[in-house]
Amino acid sequence: MRLLRQIAHFSPPIPAIKCVVGGVPGWGGSALNPYAAVDGRRLYRPKPPIDETSAVARGVFAARLEVGGQGMLDQQGFEGRTIMTIANIKPAADLPAVDTEHTDPRSYPHGVAYMDGQYLPMSEAKISVLDWGFLHSDATYDTVHVWEGRFFRLDLHLDRFWGGMQRLRMKIPYSREQVTDILHNCVALSGHKSAYVEMICTRGGSPTFSRDPRQSENRFIAFAVPFGSVANKEQLERGLHVSVSEIVRISPKSVDPEVKNYHWLDLVKGLFDAYDAGGETALVLDENGNIAEGPGFNVFVVKDGGLRTPAFGVLPGITRRSVFDLAAEINLKAVAEDVSRSDLSGADEVFITSTAGGIMPVTKVDGTPISDGSVGPVTRRLMDHYWKKHSDPAWSTEITYP
Repeated sequence: MRLLRQIAHFSPPIPAIKCVVGGVPGWGGSALNPYAAVDGRRLYRPKPPIDETSAVARGVFAARLEVGGQGMLDQQGFEGRTIMTIANIKPAADLPAVDTEHTDPRSYPHGVAYMDGQYLPMSEAKISVLDWGFLHSDATYDTVHVWEGRFFRLDLHLDRFWGGMQRLRMKIPYSREQVTDILHNCVALSGHKSAYVEMICTRGGSPTFSRDPRQSENRFIAFAVPFGSVANKEQLERGLHVSVSEIVRISPKSVDPEVKNYHWLDLVKGLFDAYDAGGETALVLDENGNIAEGPGFNVFVVKDGGLRTPAFGVLPGITRRSVFDLAAEINLKAVAEDVSRSDLSGADEVFITSTAGGIMPVTKVDGTPISDGSVGPVTRRLMDHYWKKHSDPAWSTEITYP
């Protein structure tokens, strides 16, 4: 380490001063001026100033003075001339090279993405680290699945996606018909006959790194990967084991639950609670202490042949809506209203619903069996009707593959 010292009498003593260390052009108000010296505890304005050219050549830190949040002290604010400037910057020859492209060592599922007018393999689908979707979770999305070569209820997913963008004041340069074609192409190019297909709109970023969302350039992304389910094959057959977390879902007063979003930290905390308790997935609570939803799914309880699902502070899922439509067809009563923890544990049957898996049975809650601990008849009946609808042209859309 090279030390440049100028030592002189200093009086009166100066109190400790907050320092923001810089060393780049423009920091602190004038380009490349070393505003202060550092002795580990106090800062003193050099007087006379160090020659800028020689200071930069030696790699000297520039520093900006702030006292009590009032900003910089000017040169006249100092009587003394004490300075100790520390140079500890690597010579340019020792700096690493800047690569022209990123090499990603990670593995990704086989699939096709659409970004900026291009269809890409999943390994090449990237967003900027400056995108507000990444930095602030400022995004909305929707997910539709493909089963045996057919989109299931695509129109409803597009309705919700467009509604979310409108509520968040986002716009994309594509019409609904164009987005439909893009999703179709992603699936067809991937070759997947059963797929998990996502459409995303992020806030994007500002070309000037502005914090004003009105200056951002919204971004549309879509992709298709193999179909995935909340429950695996074994869990679908014997039923999921769910734990109720004490975590409270984000209030609908803060984040509109009708806008599908990536605010998942409460849900992820709930998942860890469930794993710690020996569960396979989680349910979290609403702000009134009732059951809300789980990570990516809604929940239903069956009691005396009728269905109930939480109404407050939850995403109105498309599969949830499908259960209401199916219940009407087979003359089952279904209502959305508060579901307490005792309603859940005292139910005849429990099941969850998600695009990622459909209708999935739950046979244990907090380690206690629901009823006799087996998948109930109402749940099985709804599951059968649900999957039959996947070939119904009124509920599904065929994909043309190359």
